[in-house]
Amino acid sequence: MKFIIVASKFNEKLMDGLIENTKSSLIDSGIDKKDISLIRVPGAYEIPQMINLVHNSVTQDLNNHVIYIALGVVIEGETNHAQMIIDTTGQSLLDLSLAKNILIVNEIVGAPSYKIAEVRCIGKENTRGWYAGKAVIELVNEIKRLVEKNK
Repeated sequence: MKFIIVASKFNEKLMDGLIENTKSSLIDSGIDKKDISLIRVPGAYEIPQMINLVHNSVTQDLNNHVIYIALGVVIEGETNHAQMIIDTTGQSLLDLSLAKNILIVNEIVGAPSYKIAEVRCIGKENTRGWYAGKAVIELVNEIKRLVEKNK
């Protein structure tokens, strides 16, 4: 099984924490580093587009064994732009997952302030990145259980 993290470059310090925590969580759960890939995109809005492009370009055999992890940080500002980004990327990821029959863990973090985003992204076991890795492992375990049950 392969794990492809598609992560925003925007809010670099927060994203670095989110990415490292996600990777650490996966590795802590027994995933080999070589099975984890990272693709960076300019912002959260580009994440669903990149997942779609990557999914369309990998071999069919590999598609059956890929889980995507969407990572981004969107901090509220003076306009409703942040909420629009969170809403549209969340819906796009869900639509893409259902239309293409692929698994996507969405950890595009929305926060009302930088300080709150920092708490959610930087640290270790109580961050959204750590949770993203654990959510992926739960999905993998459930898939394995279903495969075994249907043999």
